Formats: sequence, C-alpha cells, structure tokens
Amino acid sequence: MKKAFLLSFFLGGMALFAADAYRIDLYKPLNVNGTELKAGSCKIEILDNKVVFKQGKKTAELPATIEHGQQKYISTSVMAGDDREPEEIRISGTTTKITFAKADAGSPAAVASGSK
Repeated sequence: MKKAFLLSFFLGGMALFAADAYRIDLYKPLNVNGTELKAGSCKIEILDNKVVFKQGKKTAELPATIEHGQQKYISTSVMAGDDREPEEIRISGTTTKITFAKADAGSPAAVASGSK
C-alpha cells in the first residue's frame, strides 16, 4: 500500500512538471539561436516562456510567446525568416501558436510540417 502511494505521488509530481512536446518535420535547415538544425525530424518542447528544439544530440532554445486560438490547426507549420530563424510555429491538432521575437525583419517562409 505504501509503495502504491509513493508511486502515484511520484507520477503525479512528474505530470506537474511535464512539458508539452511535439515532433515536427523540417523541410529546410533551421537556424535556432546559432544552432543549425538539418532538414528532417525535430522535437520541440514548450517550457513556460521558451521552446527547446532537439534534433539528435543538438539542443537549442529560444524565448517564445505561447498563444491559444479559437480553432485547431489542421497541419503543423513553421515560418522562418530569410536568416532561417523561426518566427512562428502552429501545431497540428491544437490551438497552440508559438511566436518568437524577431531580431531582423525578413519575409517568412514555411520550412516544416508535422504532428504531435
């Protein structure tokens, strides 16, 4: 009984600190805070006011603003500027939109799609 209580307490505590994680597919390389992510599968985790990008052994993070819209997005899209820095990510099957502060103005271009 005591073990079951401790296990449920531990798992409940982990759920409190769990981040939202999604897998996206990059069609073109993406430059995240000086780290170049190649075209292919990439994992993103939303943690408070930042997003962590993971691809293989590479990890990079950027400050972000998380917004929730009225309708769910039908596909995941990543918009990036001419410098290939991410500007916006919309996540398929959710109302989540992630926006990143722009260092330079550039025309956004779609570079990814994917799902949770």
